[in-house]
Amino acid sequence: MATFQTMAGAKLPLQLTLFVGNVLKIKIVPGPGELVPFKLSISPDKSLLLINDEIRAKANFEIYELKANSPGFVRFQAQNAKGTKAGPISVTIKQPLTLPTANADQLALIKLLLAEAPSPFSANYDASTSKTGLQWMRLVVQNRLIMKSGIVGSKGATSMIDVIKSPGQFKGFEQYPVLGSKQRGNIEDILNIANDGTHAKQQLFYNHVSAAIAAATEPAIVDPCTTKLLSWRTAGAESPGGDFKFYKNFSGQDFYTIPK
Repeated sequence: MATFQTMAGAKLPLQLTLFVGNVLKIKIVPGPGELVPFKLSISPDKSLLLINDEIRAKANFEIYELKANSPGFVRFQAQNAKGTKAGPISVTIKQPLTLPTANADQLALIKLLLAEAPSPFSANYDASTSKTGLQWMRLVVQNRLIMKSGIVGSKGATSMIDVIKSPGQFKGFEQYPVLGSKQRGNIEDILNIANDGTHAKQQLFYNHVSAAIAAATEPAIVDPCTTKLLSWRTAGAESPGGDFKFYKNFSGQDFYTIPK
């Protein structure tokens, strides 16, 4: 029996999720005694578009490139001239996940969290603690704004953006909304994978971005530190020094406070 496969040769799942703009490249491999070409049918045919059909007659397989065109639920299958079938495969097409822009402080905080927190790219990323770690990072920025002290780079700050772009505090954010190239590229890569249904780690990245949005927009959690979280560093990195004292290592970050 003919099967739809990834280009690496793995059998294609019967259910897929794609995002508008994604291009899915797959192949159909006939079973013993079966031959290409196959005719691909898509229903409805406007949500998922066939943009390339390449027949490899000698090797006896066929390559399809399909583009997610609009949100919806789609099914596709294929059949050759002798009635051999493959599929059907069900596809859910969604709008890409985007960062909310209505609140400038929240948008800046989301970008800071995505740039600074361990992501699924990191060896020390822990999906089970990631959201709480992001919430702790939000507390750091919030506590600095309340403290309004030069010790934490927030003297005279009236907004989270003032805290985030304070000189010498968060690398690449000093000229916000212009970001450093490394920070901007990191955020773009995370968002691109979160919205790429063909990527093996798509769901991990999607969950990570969703958690960052939630951490920045939902009510703040209770601070776990009695003297307030006031800084973080990548786990094992040098201490921020000065009056800062180590509080706890959590979710790939070292968090610090300033004892009273």
